[in-house]
Amino acid sequence: MSESDTLNLPPADRLAAVRAQIKALQDDEAGLKSLMIADPSARTGNNYVAVVRTVTAKRLNQQALKDLYPEVYADNLLTSSHTQVDIMAITDDGEIVSARKPRSK
Repeated sequence: MSESDTLNLPPADRLAAVRAQIKALQDDEAGLKSLMIADPSARTGNNYVAVVRTVTAKRLNQQALKDLYPEVYADNLLTSSHTQVDIMAITDDGEIVSARKPRSK
């Protein structure tokens, strides 16, 4: 769907289309990254060079902490909230279903 086609859609339909485009771009990005990791000759372009490096990080094993010190874990949990917009699909018969599952026709 072209950008001009999506501009006339209701906001929920437009958001779903934008998310589909983002997903397609993320899939393309993952494929390009895999290619450049596997093939060093693919890392140099006309305008850019990809630098591949391994980054090591340490993370807290929350499950182990919870298992060993359940009270300390519970006392130190932080609560946060955010606003989320979920897109649901409308089937041909008007039923509202998850947009993540394929629609049945």
